Amino acid sequence: MEPLGHNLLAATIFLSAAGFLSAAGFLSAAGFLSAAGFLSAAGFLSAAGFLSAAGFLSAAGRPPTSQAEEVQPQLKADSALLDCDFEQADWWRQWGLREQPSNTSVVTGLGSHGDHGQILQVVVRKGQHMGTSFAYKFRQQLGEEPEEIYLRYDIKFDEDWRHAESGGKLPGFGGTYGRAGWGGRPVDGSDGWSARGLFVSRRGGDSTDIGFYCYHADMKGKYGSHFEFTPKLVHGRWYTVKMHCKLNTPGVDSEGFDGDRGKNDGVLRGWIDGQLAFEKTDLRFRDVASLKIENIWMNVYHGGATPVPDQDIHLYLDNVVISREP
Repeated sequence: MEPLGHNLLAATIFLSAAGFLSAAGFLSAAGFLSAAGFLSAAGFLSAAGFLSAAGFLSAAGRPPTSQAEEVQPQLKADSALLDCDFEQADWWRQWGLREQPSNTSVVTGLGSHGDHGQILQVVVRKGQHMGTSFAYKFRQQLGEEPEEIYLRYDIKFDEDWRHAESGGKLPGFGGTYGRAGWGGRPVDGSDGWSARGLFVSRRGGDSTDIGFYCYHADMKGKYGSHFEFTPKLVHGRWYTVKMHCKLNTPGVDSEGFDGDRGKNDGVLRGWIDGQLAFEKTDLRFRDVASLKIENIWMNVYHGGATPVPDQDIHLYLDNVVISREP
C-alpha cells in the first residue's frame, strides 16, 4: 500500500488539519489507508481494515486490546512459508543460516521439470556418514511452532548412489528440542519426537526406497520406526516428494500436564510425483501440548553406525517448499 501524500482526498472529501484522511474516511496524521478505509493514529493497515494504536495489523480485523497482543508474532497468512529454488547465491539466508551448510554446493544442471538452473548437490564423502544437516526453525523464522505442516522437495539420487551400503536419513520433520528423538534417544511423549525422511539402499542397486524414520511415543526399542513408501526411486531420475505431518491431540490442556496419554490420531502421509505413497493416521507423537513441530530438518546421513560408502556419493535437491496447506 502506497502512502497518501499531502492534499490527496478521501472518498468523503474531508481532510484533517494536516491534510490526510481521518479514521472514518478522513486523512490521519500519518496518512496511510487501510483496506477498508479506516486508519489508526499512526496510519498502518490492519488485517481486515482496522488499525492498532501503534500502526500494526491486528489479527482479527479490529484494534488489539493490548500492546502485548500487537507484538505477538503470528504465522504468515500465506500458505507457503518458504519456497527455495537455490537460484540465489546466498540461498541459505532464507533458512535463517549464516553460512552455507556443510557438504553442499549449488550446481547448474537439468532440474526436475526440465528447466536448466541451479540445484543443490549434497555429497556424502567416502568413509563418512554425514552428508548435511540444517533446519528451518519455525520459532526463529515465524515466532511460533505449528502442529501441522507440509514439506515438498524434488530429489534425484545420482547413479553413484549404488555405492551406498545401507540406509540413512533424508529431509523431514523435527521436534527433538535437543532432548530425545534421534540417535538412539527414545521418546516418552513428553521430551521430543521426529519424523525425518528415510532411505534404504542396497549396494550395487539401481534404485532406493524412501519413507519416514519416525521416533514416536509408541515405538519399540531405542531406534525409530521405518515407514517405507511405494514405489522405489530409480537412480538418475528426478522425483517430487511431498510429506505431511499433523501432530496428535495431546493428553493435556493449556494449563499443563494432567497425566493423560495423547490420542493416537497423529498423521504422516507421503506422495511421490503426486501419487499417495504412504499414509498412517494413528500415531502418538506426544502426550504434552508443549511439543510442536520444531523445524523442517534437512538431514542427509548415511547410516547409523552401519558401513560407510567406499566412494563419494551424491544426491540433488531442488524446489523446496514448506507450507501449511497442500
